[in-house]
Amino acid sequence: MKLYRQGQRFAFALAALDWFVPLSVRTDKAQRTRAYIVIGIILINLAICALSGMALWATNLSPQAMVAGTAITVISAVFYVTALVIFRWRHSYLLAGNIAVAAVYCAVLAGVLLTGGYNVSPIMPLWIVVPVFVFPLAGPRSGMVWAIAIFLTMIALLVSHLAGFNAWQLSDQETLDVIERVLPVVLCFMVVTALIIYERVNEKLNQWLQEERQRFAFKASHDSLTDLPNREEFYARLDTAVRESSQKRLQMALVYIDLDGFKPINDTHGHYAGDKVLKITGQRLREVLRHTDVAARIGGDEFALILHGVQKRSDIDLALNKLLYTLSIPIDIEGREVKVHASAGVAIFPQDSRDMLVLCRLADDAMYKAKVEKNTFRYHSVFRAAEPV
Repeated sequence: MKLYRQGQRFAFALAALDWFVPLSVRTDKAQRTRAYIVIGIILINLAICALSGMALWATNLSPQAMVAGTAITVISAVFYVTALVIFRWRHSYLLAGNIAVAAVYCAVLAGVLLTGGYNVSPIMPLWIVVPVFVFPLAGPRSGMVWAIAIFLTMIALLVSHLAGFNAWQLSDQETLDVIERVLPVVLCFMVVTALIIYERVNEKLNQWLQEERQRFAFKASHDSLTDLPNREEFYARLDTAVRESSQKRLQMALVYIDLDGFKPINDTHGHYAGDKVLKITGQRLREVLRHTDVAARIGGDEFALILHGVQKRSDIDLALNKLLYTLSIPIDIEGREVKVHASAGVAIFPQDSRDMLVLCRLADDAMYKAKVEKNTFRYHSVFRAAEPV
């Protein structure tokens, strides 16, 4: 229940972020995930701007320090809002990310310059945060450029300090002490929150990717019309079934099925009607069989079954009689009833053969013998007809 609530909260947060994400980006899951990261970090920085503004008015700063701090906070917030607007209307997370990084960079640089410079300013540790935001916001290429810019800026500040330039000091010592004590908490909050957003969104992306892999794997191994395993997947499962039955010394029945009277439906009612018949046939096969059995579509109107662990012929007779009856139930197509029957051929492992390909040939031969009478099934080894449905 706890995990469910956490998932619901995270889903709600993503839905809120979707408001900032244009529709053209939402259709691509990779871009959508990147957008979540960019927007989430920008919103965090906006929240930090708001908290910083409240902190400025809650402390006794000099008028100059108040004006400078307010200006930095407001300008940074304007940058972040601009980044959101640009992303919403220009659909460019790269441009939006670079604007947001510029806001972070300028805010840190201005803060350092206005609180004493390289050796004195308590804000110097904030340079550590900038690379944390750079790569998720601006991407690897822009991230490298910004990382180099930050590195050169820190060298420039160091050289300026060594040359005797200590920037400006607009804060009294008491304020600097407060900043120095509070800054580790701010740093931790910013870094941890950014990493949490990145990890959670990345986790969601991995989940999406896994779902896509499963979807493509299913499409590659299943028939698109009936959602039954296709010919290649059926042969793979039959090979596995033969090996498992051999190891466990069990019997297995291979059944080939061909629909009787299917072509006239296509000719008379059109391919839409034929597709619907095939789709409903696939549904009925799944409903009739046990969950351990396999049904597949191996051709136009040809299907195949693997019946695992059959012990006696009467079990197969019962299953196939039920199956043929179910397939013969009329199908409604736009107010018109169409009816198809089926003929089936059965080969049994290991009685008829231990070779998979031979079993397929024997089942196919038996099926064509059944089609002579139609609406019945035949065994390869003992050709006795079942009672017509």
